[in-house]
Amino acid sequence: MGRPNTVIWLLLLAFLTLCSCGTNWAVLLRTSKGWKTYRHEADVYHFYNTLVSKGFKKENIIVLSANDIASSSMNRQRGKVFHDSKCSKNYQEGIDVDYTGTSVTPIVFLEVLQGKTDIQKSLSSNGRSPNYTKGAGDRLFVFSSGHGHIGELQFQKHNQKLSAVTLKNTLLKLIKEKKIDSAFFIVESCHSGSMFSLKEFNGHSNIYAITASKGRENSYAAAWARRVFMFVADEFTYNTLSVLDEMSPADFDKVTIEELSKTVSEKVKMSHPMHFGDHTLGKKHLSYFLHPQSDS
Repeated sequence: MGRPNTVIWLLLLAFLTLCSCGTNWAVLLRTSKGWKTYRHEADVYHFYNTLVSKGFKKENIIVLSANDIASSSMNRQRGKVFHDSKCSKNYQEGIDVDYTGTSVTPIVFLEVLQGKTDIQKSLSSNGRSPNYTKGAGDRLFVFSSGHGHIGELQFQKHNQKLSAVTLKNTLLKLIKEKKIDSAFFIVESCHSGSMFSLKEFNGHSNIYAITASKGRENSYAAAWARRVFMFVADEFTYNTLSVLDEMSPADFDKVTIEELSKTVSEKVKMSHPMHFGDHTLGKKHLSYFLHPQSDS
C-alpha cells in the first residue's frame, strides 16, 4: 500500500523541482545625472516602456533615475524624453520612477537588489517598497545605463562608484542565501565588460550578463535629435531595444538570450558587445527573465 504513495511523492517532488514558482522582477538603473547624459535616462525609460508593452507588470519594475531630463531648463521639449532622432515617442509619459535625484547611489542600488524594504521606503519617491527577495524561485533582470570605468560603474558624484567586486559579492550572496534564483544583466557603459569578467561569474554562477563593450573599450552615443540638440540614445541600447520592440510577446518564448546577444552584436558598429556568466542561462528564452512569470 505504501508504494503508490511513494510514487506520488516522487512525482510531486519532480514537479516542484521543474516548476517556476518564483516571480520575475526588473530593476532599471540610470547611474548619471544632468542634461549631458540625456541618453542614459532615455535608455532606461524606453526599456521600461518595452517591458510593459510585452506584458511585464509595472508593480514588478523598480526604477532608479535622476529623473531630471524632462524638467531640465535645457530641454526644448519640456516634459518629454525621446529615444530616437525623429523624437517620435515621449518615453517620460507613463513612467513611474521609484528613486529619483540624489537618492540614486551605489548603496541604495545595492539595498534595492537585496530587498531591504525599510531603506527603500524611506528614500522612495512614491512610497513603494517592493521586495522581490521572497524565495529561491525569484529571478532578477537588471538594466543599467550610465558612465563606467575599468572595474566600476560611476554614479552621480565622482566619489560614488560601484565596483565589480562589490556587485559580484552582493549577487553571489543573494543566490547562495536563496533570495533569488538567478540574475540577468544588460549594462550600457564604457568598459562595461569589466564588470563581469571576474572568474566567479564564469561557469554555473546563475548570473548572465550582456555588456555594451569590452572591458577596456568605450561604448558610444547614437541618435542625434535636432529638436532637442542632443544625443538621445546609446548605440548598444538603441539596437537592443530595436530588436526587442520588433518582437511580439510570443517571440519572447522562442528567442534565447544568446540569440538576442548575437543579433545585437551584429548591429552595433562602434563597440564590441560581450556576454559573460552562466551559459546555461544564455540558452533560456527571453521570457525566462523578461515576463513576470514563466515556465520556459
